[in-house]
Amino acid sequence: SERPIDLEWKLPVKPRFFLKISNLNNSENGIPQRFPSPLIGRSTIKQKLNHFDKNDERKWIQFYIHRKSPYQRPDGAVFLVVGGEGGADRAWLTNQGLPYVQLADQINASIFMLEHRFYGNSRPTNDISIKSLKYLDAKQAVEDINKFVQEINEREKLTNPKWITFGGSYSGNLAAWSRQKHPRSIRAAVASSAPLQAKLNFKEFEKQIEKIIGKKSSKCVAVIKELFQKMRQMSTTLEGRRKLVKIFRLDDSLIRPTVSEKDIANFFLVISNYLSFIVMHSGINVKDHRDLLTLDVMCDKLIHSPSLESIRELIGMVMTSQGKSSHSAIDIGYNNFLDFMRDERWNTRNAQPRAWLYQNCHEFGHFRTSEEINGLFAGTLPLSFFLARCTDVFGNHFSLEDTENRIAETNEYFGGNKNFQGTDVILSNGSDDPWTLLGVTDGPSAINNYIIGIDGTSHVADFYPPSNSDSNSLRIAQYRIIQVIEDIKKLCPTNIS
Repeated sequence: SERPIDLEWKLPVKPRFFLKISNLNNSENGIPQRFPSPLIGRSTIKQKLNHFDKNDERKWIQFYIHRKSPYQRPDGAVFLVVGGEGGADRAWLTNQGLPYVQLADQINASIFMLEHRFYGNSRPTNDISIKSLKYLDAKQAVEDINKFVQEINEREKLTNPKWITFGGSYSGNLAAWSRQKHPRSIRAAVASSAPLQAKLNFKEFEKQIEKIIGKKSSKCVAVIKELFQKMRQMSTTLEGRRKLVKIFRLDDSLIRPTVSEKDIANFFLVISNYLSFIVMHSGINVKDHRDLLTLDVMCDKLIHSPSLESIRELIGMVMTSQGKSSHSAIDIGYNNFLDFMRDERWNTRNAQPRAWLYQNCHEFGHFRTSEEINGLFAGTLPLSFFLARCTDVFGNHFSLEDTENRIAETNEYFGGNKNFQGTDVILSNGSDDPWTLLGVTDGPSAINNYIIGIDGTSHVADFYPPSNSDSNSLRIAQYRIIQVIEDIKKLCPTNIS
């Protein structure tokens, strides 16, 4: 198992990650060859609809993006960025600041990005009905990856290439799982902030968010608790709900005669998700998360003005970063949510959210509940609410017992975070990321892998471009990841230990 990061790992002299990377794919003189530039494009591959039924010959078209190095060696390194719960974006291959893009340029490695089935333009079925969605799960996605690697090896005439998968969060799971299930195809994996453990009631998420905020300011925690208790009380009366609608600029669901407990729970889910979003991405080098949407800014605002209006201002800041008006209305109606999620057509805004909700209901859980009255979010999000969302959208076969059984099957199949059997997987996690609780940080799953803990960073922070304000811990981690990849690529390309 990997030694912990400490002072023995020296920082590079410059803020760049790597200074002495072996040029494994270069010509014999070892001089990096920069021109011509890599060829960037998009293509497709035919995949089986069901990899686990040899009698089912149905095929569908999966999209991928490529950044082909003109100096790719047949036995050299090849990077695969694994698509997650969204469409494939060419920025993940063209952004020169991304660590793996910089590394690929130094060693002349091609980069591919495979779009996940049922996301983006990769549509295996004619619709996204429950009948079609049965072909959407991580097991099928891992087999898609294996088939893709085999196909590209043939197309590009690669012999004994060293494929390395990259992913963050859910796609980090897939990167790690593809190495675990197909070690002959995948040489190694980099999995950032990967929650390998499926879990029905992720009640620890709320507690970890509170802990992370508390490291910055216990006063900030107290203010948030007080405000959520206030909102909880206001939600019990019509007059209180009228005030909530006005302050947060909500639709009228909370003041209709038909207002339900699910409407109220959905309100608290939306509001708590905005605050958790800020905490979970605080400080990452993406848009406003570096300097504006940070834990420090959030707590400064709440401490200096401990009001519901301050929470709404923070929500407006998130909206602005997402290209919306900060004064946009917030739709929290539960029936509106159901109408949105029940649409079974492609080419609608709901297609990707519906697919991701299905995956959570079907195989992962990860329901971020708040069930303790003294918790950060005042016990406003019971498990029953999340289960109701699943049954109300997808049907009665998403009962508590059925969901528990499927989540157990996911952990049995992939090993969870306690019995992960992959090797040569770089598993990085930030200390200020609540999802670290479901990742691999020690124990048997860490054996023969590389565990990298990053102090003071949030979700998938090491995946993004460097910044001059990065902490030493983050710089060391990113540099160490590059070193590990260099070491791994020197080994046998089909190591299956």
